[in-house]
Amino acid sequence: MARRTLINTIVVALGGGMVLFSVLAVVLTIQGTRQATLAELQRGFDRSAALASLILDQEIEGIQRMSNEIMRLRALQQAVLEGRRDLAEHLLLRQIQLDLQGVFDGLVISREEDALWLSGGFAVYRKEALLEWLALQHENHSGLSGSRLHEMVDEGGRSHLVLVVSQHFRDPDTGRRLGSFKGAVILSDRPSLFNRVRSAADLQGVGWMIDNHLFVGPLPADTLLSGGRPRLMASTNAADGFIRDDSLYIALRPLNLTTITQAPVMIMSVEDPRDEARILITVMSLLATVIVIVMAGLLLFLTRFVALPLRRLAEQARQLLPAGPLRPLSKPRFHTDDELGQLVNAFNDLIRRISIHQHELDRMAHYDILTGVPNRRLLADRISQAIARARRTRSPIAICYLDLDGFKPINDRFGHATGDRLLLDIAERLKGLLRADDTLARLGGDEFVLLFNNLGSTDEAHRLFQRLLIAVAEPAIFDGACVRLSASMGVTFFPEDDNDADTLIRHADQAMYQAKEAGKNRYAIFDMDQSLRHQGRLEFIKSMEAGLREAQFLLHYQPRVDLVSGRVTGAEALLRWQHPQRGLLMPASFLDDLSSSGLEPRIGRWVIEQALCQMAQWQAQGLRLSISVNISAHHLLEPGFAGCLESALARYPQLPRESLECEILESATFSDLYKAGSVVAQCKKLGVRFALDDFGTGYSSLAYFRTLPVDVLKIDRSFVMDMLEDPNDLDIVESIVGLAATFNKDIIAEGVENMEQAAFLIRLGCRHVQGYGIARPMPQEALPAWIREWTYNRPVLPVHLGGGLEGDLNLSVAVRGYQRWFENVMLRIQEGSPPPDDLFNTRFVRWYNGSGSARYGMYEAFSDLWGAHARVHELLLSLVGPTRAGAWPQRLHGRRPELEAARDAVLACFVRLERRGALEEGKSVQRHPTNAARR
Repeated sequence: MARRTLINTIVVALGGGMVLFSVLAVVLTIQGTRQATLAELQRGFDRSAALASLILDQEIEGIQRMSNEIMRLRALQQAVLEGRRDLAEHLLLRQIQLDLQGVFDGLVISREEDALWLSGGFAVYRKEALLEWLALQHENHSGLSGSRLHEMVDEGGRSHLVLVVSQHFRDPDTGRRLGSFKGAVILSDRPSLFNRVRSAADLQGVGWMIDNHLFVGPLPADTLLSGGRPRLMASTNAADGFIRDDSLYIALRPLNLTTITQAPVMIMSVEDPRDEARILITVMSLLATVIVIVMAGLLLFLTRFVALPLRRLAEQARQLLPAGPLRPLSKPRFHTDDELGQLVNAFNDLIRRISIHQHELDRMAHYDILTGVPNRRLLADRISQAIARARRTRSPIAICYLDLDGFKPINDRFGHATGDRLLLDIAERLKGLLRADDTLARLGGDEFVLLFNNLGSTDEAHRLFQRLLIAVAEPAIFDGACVRLSASMGVTFFPEDDNDADTLIRHADQAMYQAKEAGKNRYAIFDMDQSLRHQGRLEFIKSMEAGLREAQFLLHYQPRVDLVSGRVTGAEALLRWQHPQRGLLMPASFLDDLSSSGLEPRIGRWVIEQALCQMAQWQAQGLRLSISVNISAHHLLEPGFAGCLESALARYPQLPRESLECEILESATFSDLYKAGSVVAQCKKLGVRFALDDFGTGYSSLAYFRTLPVDVLKIDRSFVMDMLEDPNDLDIVESIVGLAATFNKDIIAEGVENMEQAAFLIRLGCRHVQGYGIARPMPQEALPAWIREWTYNRPVLPVHLGGGLEGDLNLSVAVRGYQRWFENVMLRIQEGSPPPDDLFNTRFVRWYNGSGSARYGMYEAFSDLWGAHARVHELLLSLVGPTRAGAWPQRLHGRRPELEAARDAVLACFVRLERRGALEEGKSVQRHPTNAARR
């Protein structure tokens, strides 16, 4: 019963409210209609009044401008001065035909002393009534001066709005008036003036009122005249006015124009656009429709929000189980204060607290506790969703792995609280650069991962990555301390890197480490090929580590001899790997993968230990040899290198310390040269000798001799191998030997392939050599037998001191190299093979422009040498240039004598140079016999 009374009350209240609302809507609509009509009239009034003023000003200015042009006619002025009416009329009529068509309705011109215009002067153009009116106005002395608006009444009693322009002819010498010019325009008969105002303001009628006379244009505005004229006249004043006549609204406004003396009044009319009775019927119809809709809505509301919720509550109460997921009960809207409502509120409050707890557990499982951004689990899920979406839309995504550089020192210095604040600040900066569908996640510590969806161009992605690094690098101030750090970031793109979420994160992590190794504060793009190579390198290093544990590595020894005494002075320990599947591996197949890895120092320490152990065994057998071992830059700069070396030497006290020699590659770039020099100095205090290996191929400078206190220089094999054919290499070897002598260093030549090279090394001053011409590297058990064989059957070097290289050694080597180059080119052409790329003999050109020019540049034969060589080059080009490959041998047969003659000319220049050098040397001996005897 109570519920029925409540519903009835609600229905009655809503019905009464709707009736009051409808009545108020009708009243407001009628009043709004009136106000809208007046507002519409006011807007049209404002537009039309401004437009009328502008149009009228334009009309007046145009007419005044035309009259000024007429007054500037010299011939017309002269005709008026002389009183020649015929000439003035002729000139004026001609001007009218050309320029004044449609401007003036009447023109009058006369001399100033004439009493009447029509008698003393003349009138042209049309509108005789207008001309007579002008004459009458002149007789009445009404003051037609300047531009003024007037009213004219024609023969039919109709009033017209007239614009009169008055000007005077003056004597150019005295300024006295000579004549008058009057031009008149009937504005009320000009449709353009009224039509333009009406079309712009969208008005029903437009008119002018001058001196209480109304002027109406050719418009449907007769209502302004019919029955409304007396009231209009009475309403004329200096302010705006409005008059309503039935369904017509009329407005008046005086216009103050600067170009005329009188103030005309503009009159506009507009019909009432709305009928109040029709509006009332329309509004009542709409009101009835609204009431029906409201009552239907009320019935729907009572059914849906009162009856149905109670029924659903009862069903939920019956179906509620003691176990399973709990859902809140539907709250009855009209039973909030009784027992039923209280019971539902208590149950829903319990459900709400359980839901909040579940939400917190979900947040802890998917979001970072400190920063509030997603953690690894939620990130992996979002990356998986992004991958699926990218496969459908074919839009790329990017995963960026960002690690802060130098965060741990800041955390240790300022404390964990400051570190947490810094992480929060950086997380906020990064979130500020994300779009709506991007994700920022924290994996822990100072590592963040960013997921970017729907990336545009590559340039846009790179600009985004730069902004990320710049945002992290911005300084932060905590408790007065300025904290600044940078970030290293790795990036991988999908679908270029087509893998799952975990793999993409791992690849971005690998690229991040590449950015750190490249110098930090930058980003690196993941390269799949490079990753595969890196993975293969890691696997290879693991296999080397297993080989080190399983004793697969061994040392071979290459002996080093003194060419003068024939004694074996030592041996170089060279690393070998006895691979179980690939057999014996040379260092070139695994040293590149080993360099700069954590395994490199371990293998270096193993090599030192094995060399010392082998020396001890040989010494026990009566064989005393010094052993040199190769030390990498990474191993040398490892902390504690000197201490480890001292410990290894201490385990073999019977060995002399100077018997161990450490070789440092000269081509290796030390990250800290001065630190390397300090380590070498510490080791030399232990008695160990140091050698600079591969000298001349890397970064040779006096800084190495000053910073690295080495004892031995080893000439690289690349210079020794070609020194008997390339004078440039011969100069390098000779310079290195001289440099070693200057700095008091021992010198060793590597790569000696034959005894001829060995003999000339002695000639240059280098007596210690090693190479395949002496012996190849051999196992440790074979070295003692080889030493015995060398001692009894070593080659006799004086036999090789000739070899066609007598006299000037530099010239002899140049001649030999040139001959072998020529023979090689000729052989390839004769066989039909493609000619060598070095048709210009680069080796010879480099010698000619370098040391050859320094040695022999003052001789005439040296200048002729270049011309002879250029002739050889020209013949070779003509031989192989425009000819098919198969035709080279035939052309060579015909031009061989010419080529050989050109070659002989080059050799003749060499002979002349050698003779000139010998002659100069002989003269020097005669001048200084004592020095010659000493030599």
